[in-house]
Amino acid sequence: MYMHWTDWNITVNGEPVAVPAAYRTVPDAVPSGPAVRIAALHRDFAQALTEDRPARPDFNEAARYHRLLAVIERSAANGAQEMTVVRL
Repeated sequence: MYMHWTDWNITVNGEPVAVPAAYRTVPDAVPSGPAVRIAALHRDFAQALTEDRPARPDFNEAARYHRLLAVIERSAANGAQEMTVVRL
């Protein structure tokens, strides 16, 4: 899933902290949640094509993140820390 900064609910000492609007990379008309993440992913992909550069994440980067998520899931499931090194 493509995380978008504006979907975060950040609090400091119990008080909400607003994420600056400059971090939102898609039009305001796109609703928060999965739609904004997909829109941001498509925007980034189109920008990569326009700039003639590889899109991110590429397959290898995505595979690394999936391995990291698998380690986190296993650790959460068994309540133990894993000593797996995941290079990002």
